[in-house]
Amino acid sequence: MSKIKSALELALEKTADLKVDPVKVKKQQCQKDTKRLMSQIMSAEKEAKDWETFWKSMDKQDQQWAKEAALELLSSNVTLPRFNDDLKRLTSIKDALDILFPKRKKDLEELFKQVSGVYQQYLDGREQMNKNLMDQVEQQLQRKEAMMEQQTGRRVKLSPQDDPELMKLVNQQLQSFDDQYKEMTNQIKEQINGLN
Repeated sequence: MSKIKSALELALEKTADLKVDPVKVKKQQCQKDTKRLMSQIMSAEKEAKDWETFWKSMDKQDQQWAKEAALELLSSNVTLPRFNDDLKRLTSIKDALDILFPKRKKDLEELFKQVSGVYQQYLDGREQMNKNLMDQVEQQLQRKEAMMEQQTGRRVKLSPQDDPELMKLVNQQLQSFDDQYKEMTNQIKEQINGLN
């Protein structure tokens, strides 16, 4: 009768020929540590000086791996702001890039100065557009209320949620506005990823 093998024995037989690549393990750990630190910097738990200390403690190979991970994470954090506080994230990104590319500090300063200005323009423009659209919605609702009062003889109060079609148009207008700025954001990401 044949011997029944345990799951552990089967697993050990299947993995007996597997070898761990220490270089690959070191690369993954380095990139994981880099992304963790970058995330902490983006959330203001850590500062750029922590990144600089971490960066300077690495050998050239680790720095290359860390640079890949940092660029990936930093460029993914370049997004359209929703609030003025979101603009602080740009400073963190720029400071981290300054450490990676010390010879490009002046170029990075100029780039992020422009980006900050455009993002502030975006926030101001979106706020103004939202206000204008909501004023138009309010006027539309007042006209509908007056029409309904004429028809029914009773005063009716409508809210924007009572007219989903109208809100859909508002959201489309805001989305169109966002799309114009998203293209610029993609260009900034490309510039960051293209740094050497």
